[in-house]
Amino acid sequence: MEIERLRAIAILLVLNAHSPYLRSALPKWLLDSWMGVDLFFVISGYVVSQSLLRTLPAFQFGVHWQTWFSSVKRPLFEFYARRFFRIIPAASAWMAVYIGIAAVFDEQLSGHPRQLLIESLYVLSGLYNYINAYFHYFEVYYLGHYWSLTVEEHFYLILPWLLIFFPSRRGRIITVLASIMVVICVLRPFIPLVGEHVSRWSFLIFTSHRRFDALFLGVLLGLLRVQAPHKTDPVSLPIRLMGMLITVAATLAIAAFPFLAPDPFRVNLGLTCAAMLGVLLVWLASLERGLVFEIPIFSSILEYIGSRSYSMYLAHIAILVIMLHNANHHGPIFPTWLLNSSMGGVALFMIFVSLTTLAAEVSYRWIEKPIIEYGKIKIARSSMYSRQSTSYETQASKVPGT
Repeated sequence: MEIERLRAIAILLVLNAHSPYLRSALPKWLLDSWMGVDLFFVISGYVVSQSLLRTLPAFQFGVHWQTWFSSVKRPLFEFYARRFFRIIPAASAWMAVYIGIAAVFDEQLSGHPRQLLIESLYVLSGLYNYINAYFHYFEVYYLGHYWSLTVEEHFYLILPWLLIFFPSRRGRIITVLASIMVVICVLRPFIPLVGEHVSRWSFLIFTSHRRFDALFLGVLLGLLRVQAPHKTDPVSLPIRLMGMLITVAATLAIAAFPFLAPDPFRVNLGLTCAAMLGVLLVWLASLERGLVFEIPIFSSILEYIGSRSYSMYLAHIAILVIMLHNANHHGPIFPTWLLNSSMGGVALFMIFVSLTTLAAEVSYRWIEKPIIEYGKIKIARSSMYSRQSTSYETQASKVPGT
């Protein structure tokens, strides 16, 4: 549940970064808090590594490759199938929503349906963030928030194999540490911007190879925590208050990081430093000791928002477009204070969050959750069939002449 609370904090940071409503209500250093996705990355790396470490067999040197492959193909299939059912169907459904909005609303606000269709194809092909960075076909990318899904898709292609080929816990920790250093010292500084249409900002911020370190840091935390004993003794009030202060301070530091860090540092080593703040928060949450926003009622609200955070991430730009469209066409019917005051901005942001949560609830209940459950059934049936086939082949191999 504490991980869910962190997901809620991450999605609220994203909503604040993408909406204009709190510009007059927040201090200057909290206006450009675009590091919420980095917190999502750390959480994903941690959670996915825990799942993989329970299922993946270790690579054994000297074992015939066919024997090894037969032992590893089932866990890999299940991992990629779970990721597919978790990510792609809901993302595709919301792509269709964005195309529909583009067909109804002003092209300047929501884009042309043809552009949205092309962007959707880029997302599904796994090339979206690099197409955006290197070719920059469009001045505005209306599915721009989908770049993080592409980063995770690329990361999931790499991570299982690293964990398979390095069988020991020590070897895996060293490998993940080396991967982080490769991102920081090689991939980030030495892959150049080339081409006439390259978008410098898109290259620095959205390309996968520059953001893998946050995901690897989450995996590193998962490797370090995998054998840690879980303590059930109650936490004293001073320790809980200290944990709360650290949690709030780290959250504010992540939110303020884009404003406080100087430009060259912010988009290079600074990305890793901000992700390490996320590691601190995820570590505190992983202890499950009530150190992360353990506040009556507020914690339950965060847990609910966190459980819907993926659908909220997919839906929030659609809600924002609809709200901006209505403001542009029906502005005079709204009270002046709502449009031009700090309190009005807070009220509009609360409306934005509420509508996004409502849309996410519909998406979660009717798309995300049913498809995940369907995927679990299909994976379970496939695993049962695979076990039966393996058992039959094993028995047949013992019969002479087969």
